[in-house]
Amino acid sequence: MRITEKYRKALQIGQRLKIMTKDREELYQQLNSKSYFWNSDKKKWEKIKTKSKPPTELIKIRIWADARITEAMASELIEALAKKGLKVMNCSEPYQCYPPKGLESRVYIDFIKNPEKSKSPKNGDVVLGKNHD
Repeated sequence: MRITEKYRKALQIGQRLKIMTKDREELYQQLNSKSYFWNSDKKKWEKIKTKSKPPTELIKIRIWADARITEAMASELIEALAKKGLKVMNCSEPYQCYPPKGLESRVYIDFIKNPEKSKSPKNGDVVLGKNHD
């Protein structure tokens, strides 16, 4: 197994924090649980001191596929998840990818699980993109 800079530095911090595992993914997960996150631009683990915001009520999905089927896949996903009780709050137009992936596109869809209990936008509220009711 290749020893990356990220892993080598994680081992150093892990040793300081008395994290016993050498398993790469488990070590990263334990560092994350202690508010350490890898900053790839600075090539170092940083301790985040700010508190996390409450999680979004939205379920955000990106479909990335062959541009010829992206919209159809988005429609099928919307239909299938509507049967499970999810409501679409926003659906983007397809975004064409840049070369070398120029024949692919992506669609972003935001769902909400319990629209009647949500603090998010309601029917008739303004949302960006397509609104599927």
